[in-house]
Amino acid sequence: MNRFNSTFSTDEYLAGSSVLFYLSDAVTQLLEHKEECTQFGVIRYFAEYFSSVKNSNHVLFREYNYIRATPHNRASFIQVFWRCYRQIGKSGDLLSVLEYRSLLQLLCPDFPVELVQNAAKIVLIDGAIDCLMSFSDFLYAFQLQLYYQGTNAASCHQCVSGLPPAHDSQVYSQSDSMSTLFTGFHLQIFFTYDSADTY
Repeated sequence: MNRFNSTFSTDEYLAGSSVLFYLSDAVTQLLEHKEECTQFGVIRYFAEYFSSVKNSNHVLFREYNYIRATPHNRASFIQVFWRCYRQIGKSGDLLSVLEYRSLLQLLCPDFPVELVQNAAKIVLIDGAIDCLMSFSDFLYAFQLQLYYQGTNAASCHQCVSGLPPAHDSQVYSQSDSMSTLFTGFHLQIFFTYDSADTY
């Protein structure tokens, strides 16, 4: 949505940009932590809140319902997950579903195991979710599951069929300058296939 396009009404723009959702959350957080927030001033609090939303840091340690509430929140959580644990991919460690869930719960305490299991079903053959997965394989399937919630594993598997598999020397990586990741209904993978193994 182009914010300068005059064909959208104010209400349509506000609904499409989730501004009212973030404003409501900012006020709720302000009221819950009034003493801490007012110490630095209300204006500074709102500036820092919306700066964290813009910089995708606002989802860290938040409840799962908040993370899944907007497309920006879901994309931000995937970005935070990658930033926090990309060294696992670089070192080539293989982890289980429960280990990936534990990592996710360090960032979001009530993160549901079902999403992790659904991501594993995309990666692993015949739904053998007790097998170990590389970080790049898990991340690739996980971002599909989280961003496109409600999409079943078979549909996600169709999205990724035909893409090259990740191997030990090939990882999904991301440049430090990450821009808007999804446009409309077109899938743009967060972490692109790169055989250079760069981080």
